Amino acid sequence: MSEKGSLSVNTEGLLPIIKKWLYTEREVFLREIISNAYDAINKLKHLILIGEHQGPEPSYRIDVIIDDKEKTISVKDNGIGMTYEEIKKYINQIAFSGAKEFVEKYKNIDSSSLVGFFGLGFYSSFIVSKKVEIISKSYKNEEKPVRWVSDGTSTYEMEIIENKVENGTIVKMYIDEENSDLISKEKIKEIIKKYSNFLEIPIYIENEKINYGEPLWAKDINNLKEEDYKKFFNECFGYKEPMFWVHLKTEYPFQLRGIIYFTKTFNNFDIENNIVKLFVKNVFVSDNIKELLPDFFVGIHALIESSDIPLNVSRSQFQSDLRVKKISSYIVKKLGEEITNIYKKDKEKFTKIWEDINIVLKYGAIKDNSFYEKIKDVIIFKTNNDKYTTLKEYTEKNNIEKDGKKIILYADQKNSNLENFILSSGKNVIMINPIIDIHLFNFIETKEENISFIRFDAENNPLLYNQIEIEKEKKEKIIEVFKQYLYNDIEVKNINDKDTPMIVVVDENIKRFNEISKFIIKENSIKNTYKIIINPQSHLITKALILDTTDKDKAKKFIHTLRDISLLSSGMLSQDMVKDFVKRTYDIMNTF
Repeated sequence: MSEKGSLSVNTEGLLPIIKKWLYTEREVFLREIISNAYDAINKLKHLILIGEHQGPEPSYRIDVIIDDKEKTISVKDNGIGMTYEEIKKYINQIAFSGAKEFVEKYKNIDSSSLVGFFGLGFYSSFIVSKKVEIISKSYKNEEKPVRWVSDGTSTYEMEIIENKVENGTIVKMYIDEENSDLISKEKIKEIIKKYSNFLEIPIYIENEKINYGEPLWAKDINNLKEEDYKKFFNECFGYKEPMFWVHLKTEYPFQLRGIIYFTKTFNNFDIENNIVKLFVKNVFVSDNIKELLPDFFVGIHALIESSDIPLNVSRSQFQSDLRVKKISSYIVKKLGEEITNIYKKDKEKFTKIWEDINIVLKYGAIKDNSFYEKIKDVIIFKTNNDKYTTLKEYTEKNNIEKDGKKIILYADQKNSNLENFILSSGKNVIMINPIIDIHLFNFIETKEENISFIRFDAENNPLLYNQIEIEKEKKEKIIEVFKQYLYNDIEVKNINDKDTPMIVVVDENIKRFNEISKFIIKENSIKNTYKIIINPQSHLITKALILDTTDKDKAKKFIHTLRDISLLSSGMLSQDMVKDFVKRTYDIMNTF
């Protein structure tokens, strides 16, 4: 029995249409044919499971056969197979329905994101083939093998053959000259590893198993060890080593499985360096869905498996899609939970992670309120003694309050001024990274009304001064004398460190504003101002007052030197002032 005929829909010119819209993803042909083979095997497994097929269960496999002489690539499976009538139904009638409408409807969409979602299936073989042949034998014993062949136009030939054929299907593709480079074992292996690596049925070339098999994301989390995740990372990406990972698994309100690996970021906030691979039914379909993840996810290598992620939409529609937003929120939640769990279980591991990606996590806390709520109790800072502390631990240990708020003191660099303050106050100071921490402080102060961050050298630091009253006449005299020699803003206060003659203090708000401006426009928006606090308790201030009455020139040099030393100890002595400071110091030394 044989027949020739025309396909039951108007498919003239179909091959040019397929090539036009899918040419940039020509490798998809093998993904689709292998996926069909995989489905055929799963259908047979199901029939055996429910008792509709009583025959022996084969050792399931998919073989890819490369023939250099014939210039063919064949995909063979031992699945359910097809009868004569099933080939007429599934190949001749259904495959092309609506194909032209699809192309017209989605012609402005990135074609790479559409592959595999519109029933092109078997006919994607014509992307690379001048002729395709099917030989199929149904699992039903009474059915005979069938041969079907077409050159991709609207005609086909079909016949029952008498040859003995094993149950299953062979799709034989006669590769055209334009794609002859595909007739290579290494090239075919590469395509299989890219698209079909995680199908659970083994795929062979010349009896060499090519695919990995069941992916880690499909396995029971409770049965997996750290080493399993690292090996899987190496299988998928082949370089670096992940710091930690988040295993995703949910079926409601959407289906999603996957693993998100975090690698070192090196403070690089370019999400284009992220790798995000999407799979549907464990088959790779796209790596162009970075918008699925929050923009503060940096340095990640993600493997996501889901049928609920829309790919047949524009980028703007994708970002606003309700399912995408829900999935993104779920991923953020899982990351927050994992970060907190690591802190509770292994603080040493957490600290190493924090040192590498704390900027990313802090940025995430600022950007996403739900993420902040998840990790706020494990946000840590290094103190001046190089030990880490949470904000809660800091406030409990240091117990600093002002205006009914718990005060957290911070510094952005270590210097002698800081060391003197720590010695005199007995308090610790957290060391910050101005790139992100100032933004974080502003955010936390809006969320936690009982917390305030103050620079240790800010004028409003309550621990800089003591409450001993200064005589009015003494205060006025110091201001009168020092104003003769200094053009700076000055004030007289008793400093806790009695021996320090002067300290430099800054305006907290201006300093914060400038740190934020430097991050955005690389320069200060407002000139940094400072105030000099003169300490009347210091014997050097007394000496300055005496010199003013005996030698004005010496008094000027002496007071300028005191000022410059205070600026130097704060890391604020400008290059322009250094030369004068050095010369003046030599002059003073020559008087001894």
